[in-house]
Amino acid sequence: MSADEWTTCPACLKAGKNKRKKWNEKLKKAYGKVSPEKYIELKNRAESDCDSRNESLAEYYEIGVNEDGYFYVDFSGHCDSCGYSFTYKHNENTLRKKS
Repeated sequence: MSADEWTTCPACLKAGKNKRKKWNEKLKKAYGKVSPEKYIELKNRAESDCDSRNESLAEYYEIGVNEDGYFYVDFSGHCDSCGYSFTYKHNENTLRKKS
């Protein structure tokens, strides 16, 4: 089954922000203490290591009303990069008696 949509994984994005913070500290300490070439090399490594905006979260979903009058939402997502996953299901009878 193919995904209904691919999007950025929130767990990968959070991990990328944490990596960027650590790299920024490392770059700040290295600035002026290493050669310009070494600093550029470190900065390039930081950029590639912190790239977390890939669309690795596969989303699968259905929404509608079935023949029995039940409204349903069925959502699941799984990240191919980090293993993050989330599932949400909801059913509600739309034919209940009015009080």
